[in-house]
Amino acid sequence: MVKNDSKVSRRSVVASISSGVIGLIIGGILGSQAFPREIKTTETKTETTTIVKSTTLTQVSTVTTTVPVEPTFLTPPPPIPEEQITQTLEYDLVIVGAGTSGLAAAVAAAEEGVSVVLIEREATFSARGGDNTALNSKIHKRLGIYIDPEEVIKKLMEISGYRADERIIRLWAYNSGKVMDWLIDMCEKEGVKAWLIIPDRTDKYTFVIDKWPPSQAPPGWDYRKQTYIEYPTCHRFGDTPTANQGLLLSILEKRALSLGVDIRYETKAVRLERPDNGRVKAVIAQTKDGKYVRFKARRSIILSTGDYGGNRAMVEYFLPEEFAKLPDLRNIFGMPTPTGDGHLMAYWIGAQIEPRPHCAMVHAWHGMGTAPFLMINKYGKRFANEDLISNVLAFPIQCMRIGGIWVLFDSNWPKYTYNLGPGFFRIWKADEVTLKEFQQKIENGQIIEANTIEELAEKMKKVTPELDIEVFKKTVERYNELCKKGVDEDFGKRSDYLFPVDTKPFYANWNPPQAAFLVTMGGLIVNENLQPVDKDGKIIPGLYVTGNLVGRRFGLDYPLVCPGLSHSMAWTTGYIAGKNAAKEKLVVT
Repeated sequence: MVKNDSKVSRRSVVASISSGVIGLIIGGILGSQAFPREIKTTETKTETTTIVKSTTLTQVSTVTTTVPVEPTFLTPPPPIPEEQITQTLEYDLVIVGAGTSGLAAAVAAAEEGVSVVLIEREATFSARGGDNTALNSKIHKRLGIYIDPEEVIKKLMEISGYRADERIIRLWAYNSGKVMDWLIDMCEKEGVKAWLIIPDRTDKYTFVIDKWPPSQAPPGWDYRKQTYIEYPTCHRFGDTPTANQGLLLSILEKRALSLGVDIRYETKAVRLERPDNGRVKAVIAQTKDGKYVRFKARRSIILSTGDYGGNRAMVEYFLPEEFAKLPDLRNIFGMPTPTGDGHLMAYWIGAQIEPRPHCAMVHAWHGMGTAPFLMINKYGKRFANEDLISNVLAFPIQCMRIGGIWVLFDSNWPKYTYNLGPGFFRIWKADEVTLKEFQQKIENGQIIEANTIEELAEKMKKVTPELDIEVFKKTVERYNELCKKGVDEDFGKRSDYLFPVDTKPFYANWNPPQAAFLVTMGGLIVNENLQPVDKDGKIIPGLYVTGNLVGRRFGLDYPLVCPGLSHSMAWTTGYIAGKNAAKEKLVVT
């Protein structure tokens, strides 16, 4: 149990990845299949049926069918014996999971005057990153910025291939601004500032939107002129615009405690109780000393347990093959990784997991961020239009299996990148900080420097022996010709992004195919009130889900149209589920 403390703990988790390595952190998905019995799996059983028909001649037909076998994790484990349950506690609401969505749900519900317990398997809340998107927050209004929700909804639906549930997208779009204002008010009472930014960096040097158009932006800059639109909707919290989700969650935790929320860390939910397929009435959890406690809900239960990235069996079953084999970035950095507890507990009582394959969050960037410089494979050939944002860049590189990429540019790069303007993880302004980092990359070998193309090729070949120097030289020559023409006849890159490699010194940056995903995005099928439904489309009474348990939010890919969308959907759905659950009719248990 957590005691109230007037001091806000500024815990934070900020994961940074060397910009010289392609960080594939979350991916797209192609296609749609029904879950779970219409999918071919690696584990199957064969049934053979012999059919005998009486005709002039006896015909014997043998029909062999392959019946998919469900993964073992979908089979409910045995019930917890009653004699092992050492304690039963009752609350109006039981919330499972103390991440962004769970803490938001706890505060939103407690504000309605109901009793709330929040249980979490880890020793503290779960936080990472720090980008939080919202449409038309009070900061937008103060700066005179208006984002059309209908425009954003349409774009998100198109990017999803219309696999997303438009009801959920609309629920987020028309409530994110209101919930962001709720968070801003909460933070300002604690003396913590909210910032509207463009997340080109994770640190304090991030691009801040101080007015519209921003004072830092290049003359004539307009985000709508970009090939891939990134709306100016990203917010961060702190004394500086550094990504720090832990600080926001510290404030939510403090607010929850002040409202009387009973927070119990190191308490892992293991089963939901739904007698006779009726109302979900309780959560059985296990404490750190191995004891089982039954938490009964007089109104409702909210599952906010996050994704399933730490469950390899679920990852391999639900994610596309190209990404299922990738490690979870949180494991690499020693961070707590959810294991799909909420997904499985809900499935075991009748909830439906959305059709697979599921979306995963994968980004990629190179030594110069996402600037559209000439890119070639390890053999020396150009392979794509380089005008790709982080999430779009990730998927083709991983799926093409090209074994890494080279990024080539010349001494005019500061001029070229400045004209690009700011964007997600984009190196665009050659200021003192950026130039210092650039020099460090040269010194540590991340960026190779040479005075001739021939010298550059020789140095590159020492890194990737497969490089054909003559092919490489012809590739550069051809690319420079296209830049001079102002027309990319090979891959169709827009003319103002055709940056020649013709002025010494020349630079090359090698990016090996190192990959990881950050979070899986598949969830449960829900209605517009965030209540999971069964196979017949009927709600499962007494249960709500939030955050990464909400299914059908994405389709082919996790988009960067509104950077920080995952966090935004987490606290928006958490807030809405908390308010909805608090209004549920009181049930005597």
